[in-house]
Amino acid sequence: MVYFKTVNKLVDDEYAKTPHYTFPAEHKTIYKTMGGTPHLDSQYTIFGEVIEGLDVIDKIAAVGKNKDDRPLVEVRMWVKVIE
Repeated sequence: MVYFKTVNKLVDDEYAKTPHYTFPAEHKTIYKTMGGTPHLDSQYTIFGEVIEGLDVIDKIAAVGKNKDDRPLVEVRMWVKVIE
């Protein structure tokens, strides 16, 4: 139960950072139960899942960004479709 209280607070805190966005209640429920990134809602498409190489994700996240939250250096990705 403590975990869900923590998750709910984190989700509420994230929504508080983006007051210019409005989210339907059902979206908030999904983020509180399944996870996600509210500030990307309705703007980006989820196109995959990292199944290995999480260290690479950390390296990409550590790349410096400009004032518009864009990488200072180009980050290229190669993807492999697994069906």
